[in-house]
Amino acid sequence: MDSVIRFMKDMKEYQGTLWAPCFSADSMAICINITKYYNLTENNFVLGYPSHLQTVQTFWRSRGLRGRISTGFYLVNVAISQCRELNLYGFWPFLQDVDETVKDIPYHYFDKAKYSFDKNHSIHDMHYEFSVLVQLHLLGVLKIHVGGCNH
Repeated sequence: MDSVIRFMKDMKEYQGTLWAPCFSADSMAICINITKYYNLTENNFVLGYPSHLQTVQTFWRSRGLRGRISTGFYLVNVAISQCRELNLYGFWPFLQDVDETVKDIPYHYFDKAKYSFDKNHSIHDMHYEFSVLVQLHLLGVLKIHVGGCNH
């Protein structure tokens, strides 16, 4: 219950529509439980359908994606269909950043997970995903931001 209260408090920061991905029947139960506590007058709360992830995965596999689609790439696909403007931060499939002080960067910002760049031992095909994002950037569909943040 504490995590639900913390979630509700955090969500007060946002205006408009809050879309929650529900990747499986198990997570759908969690998403539905959150709607019991969420103040629907503050924002629109939309639940993603669990099979949508599989549909997007199948789409990209038919175009050459190997491995499992990453959560970030999946959410970009959702955002493209819902947003007029899309700015991406944090998509960088390399071990080091591009700033003046070259330093290692984590795979996730929230944990110490390590990413394997060996395509035979990796869950996701980050290089493929990033190449698609760069193409979409060049076409003006979205804007990729790289480098450090001043905030």
